[in-house]
Amino acid sequence: MKQKTDYIFFGLTGLLIASTLILSQLYGHVLTINNYLAFVAWPIALFLRMKTYQGKRYPLGIILLLALFNIINFEIGGFSMKFGINSSIPIETPGINPIILLIVVAYYIINKERINHIISNFFKGTEEERSKEFQKTVDFYLHKFNACEEEELKGILKNFNDYPDEAKIALRQIQANQSSIL
Repeated sequence: MKQKTDYIFFGLTGLLIASTLILSQLYGHVLTINNYLAFVAWPIALFLRMKTYQGKRYPLGIILLLALFNIINFEIGGFSMKFGINSSIPIETPGINPIILLIVVAYYIINKERINHIISNFFKGTEEERSKEFQKTVDFYLHKFNACEEEELKGILKNFNDYPDEAKIALRQIQANQSSIL
């Protein structure tokens, strides 16, 4: 069901685009480059959403984030919190768009679990990557402790609690190997 809610957000942004086009025609507003980027990005994201591939939900999140900072704009400007230098080029300066901010907050609330998972994978890596890194560190400590003399290993075992979890696992493996040999 949550995946179907993406179409609600596409509908909301589509309504913003339609109102922008209507208002620009009725009142003669000049559209900016940001508007045209949104007009191109929206159907591309919708097309990608309708495809059946694993990352089909990413394009909507990406265009919402771009719209949040006014990089692309679904509406006629003048309704954002921004700063910049005026120029004759019809482009809006980056800033926070409050309407899109509300849409992004609603999108986050509905997709909270998935977004947190994506952010966690981005910063910490996937579960598989973390387990490989953990095993690599255990193997490093195992190799390091196997190279130690017996007296040095006894000193290390006295400070067992001061070592990280990976080192503790390596030390337990060494102890298990030594007790099985004896």
